[in-house]
Amino acid sequence: MQRQRDAESDDKAETSAEDEEALDGEGGETGCADETQPSGPQRRQAGQPQPEPEREVYRIYTAEFDQEIEAAERTPGFGGFQLLDLQDFPGQGSALVGVADALWDGKNGYGPFPEIFSRVNGETVPLLRFEKYVWRNSETFRAKVQIAHFGTEPLKDQRVEWTVTVWGGKPVASDIWNLDEIQLGNAAILGDLEVPLSGVQAPEHLVVSLWVVNTNFRNWWDIWVYPAETPKGEPKDVLITDVFDKKTENVLEKGRSVLLLPEYIAPAQCVPSAFEPVFWDMQWFAGQRRQLGVLCDPKNPALAQFPNEGCTNWQWWELLNKSRVMNLSMLPQDMEPIVRVIDDWNTNRPLGAVFELRAGKGRLVVCTLDIDKDLDNRPAAAALRHSLLAYMEGEQFNPKAEVTVNTLHDLFVKKDSDIKSVKADSEERGYPAKNALDGNPQTVWHTPYQGNVPKFPHELRIQFAGMVELKGLRYLPRQDVANGFVADYEICVSKNGKDWGRPVASGTLAPGQTAQEIRFGKTVRAQWLRFVAKSGQGKDDFAAVAEIEPIKK
Repeated sequence: MQRQRDAESDDKAETSAEDEEALDGEGGETGCADETQPSGPQRRQAGQPQPEPEREVYRIYTAEFDQEIEAAERTPGFGGFQLLDLQDFPGQGSALVGVADALWDGKNGYGPFPEIFSRVNGETVPLLRFEKYVWRNSETFRAKVQIAHFGTEPLKDQRVEWTVTVWGGKPVASDIWNLDEIQLGNAAILGDLEVPLSGVQAPEHLVVSLWVVNTNFRNWWDIWVYPAETPKGEPKDVLITDVFDKKTENVLEKGRSVLLLPEYIAPAQCVPSAFEPVFWDMQWFAGQRRQLGVLCDPKNPALAQFPNEGCTNWQWWELLNKSRVMNLSMLPQDMEPIVRVIDDWNTNRPLGAVFELRAGKGRLVVCTLDIDKDLDNRPAAAALRHSLLAYMEGEQFNPKAEVTVNTLHDLFVKKDSDIKSVKADSEERGYPAKNALDGNPQTVWHTPYQGNVPKFPHELRIQFAGMVELKGLRYLPRQDVANGFVADYEICVSKNGKDWGRPVASGTLAPGQTAQEIRFGKTVRAQWLRFVAKSGQGKDDFAAVAEIEPIKK
C-alpha cells in the first residue's frame, strides 16, 4: 500500500529528504538566474563519497521529524509544539531524538544546524499538502500551497516561486505567483499546483520546491514517479520462487539464475523490520521491530530502475513497512549486500534485505522484502522487482561471494517437519509450548506470569519422530518485549524420554534479544531433547522463548 496522507486531517505530513551536498542556487534551472536562492537538495555526483552508515542513518529521523512538524504547522489554530530536546540525548543508552546530533552538528551532513532547523521551524515556513509520495506518470501531481507565517507583521507584495525538477537535474515545471500579502497565521491556502507527470521518464525522483523570492524562506519535498503500467516481462532464464526446494537446487546446478523471495527464513536469522527508525534504543525499549534504515549504493546496477539516494526515504515505505530482513552472520563476511539494513547500535547485527550469491554453478539474488504481491497498487515494489530482474538478465550480474547448498538449506528450508511433539512444564494461556518451534519469531512460549506464578526451573521437552543426530541448538529470545530472557540453562537428551543422563550442554546465555547458538561437545544420537531454563536475566519467575531450533548433523 502506498503511503497515503489526508490533506484535510493532516495526520501525516509532507517530508523532505535533502542530500549531503547543497545546491548553490544558480537560477538557470528555475527561471530565476538574477535572484539569490537558499540551498536545496542535490544529487550525489560521481566521485563524491558514497553513503556512510554513521551519516545516512539520520535521513529517516530527519524526514519523519520534518513530517511531524509540518503537520502541526499546517493545522488551523496551531499554537506551538514541544520537543524533548534539540540534540540527541547521550544518556540512558543514547537516544537519537534530536534534530542535531549530540555535538550540535546538523545531521546527515545537510549543513549547519541552525539553517536546517529553521527550514521547517522558522518564522515563515512554506508548506505543501499533497496526497502521496509515490505516483505514476499517467497521473497529475496535485498539491495545495500554504505558508505558516508567524513573524511580527504580514508580508506585503511578495512573490512565491514553485518548481518541480528532476532530483539534481533538469526542470519539469515552474511558475511564480504574485501575492499582495502573506497574512499572519497558517490557515490560508495560497493556491493549487497541478503538474501532469506524463512527460516524466519514469522511474524518476522529483523535487517539489517552494520559495518566497528574495528571502531565506524555502522548503522542498521528494516524490517518486513510476511507469503507468507495472512492468510485466520477466527473463526466461531466471527462476522466481519463494521456496528453496529441489527444483531450485537443480536450476542452480545447471548454472542458471534464481530470484528467491523466501517465504521461510530460519528463525535465528529472520529479523522483523519496519519503515520507522528505532525509538530511543533497544537497550531501554527492547522488542521493537525497528532498525536505522537502509544503506545501499545508488549507482549499483541492480538498483538502476529504482531511483534512490542510498538511504531510507519515503519510496521505501511500501517495501519496509511490516517487513522482514535477514541476519547475514551465516554468509561470507566479504559479501556486500545490495540493500543493507543498519541495526541498532546495541545489537549491531549484520543485516540485509537484498543480496547476491553464487551457489554451485548458478547465481542467486535473495530479496526478503515483498516484491511479489499486489504490484499494480505498489509501484515502488514493482520497480524494485523489475530492476533486480533486469540486472540478473544482464552481463553485470556477477556475484563474488559463494555459499554451499547446505548453507542455503539451513537458511531457507523449514526443519521442524520431523518433530513429533513439544511440551512444557507450564504455559501461560495463549502462549503454548508449540510456539517455540513454529518457525515464527513473533510468537512465544511463555510460562505463567499471572496469579500463582511457578518458579524456575522451567523446561521444554521436544520429541522427534525418530532417532536423530544432534550437534546443538539455536535459541532465540522473545522479540517483542524485554522480559522472560533465559540466563542459566542446561540441555539433556534421551533415547526413550525417561533416562536423561548428564547434560550435554550447560552455561549462561547472554542478555538481550540476539539469537544464540549452543554447541554440544560432540554429536549425540537421541529421540528426545530437554531444554531447561534454570534462571532468568531479571527478577521475574517466568520464562519466554521465541524459537528453539535443533541443529542436526
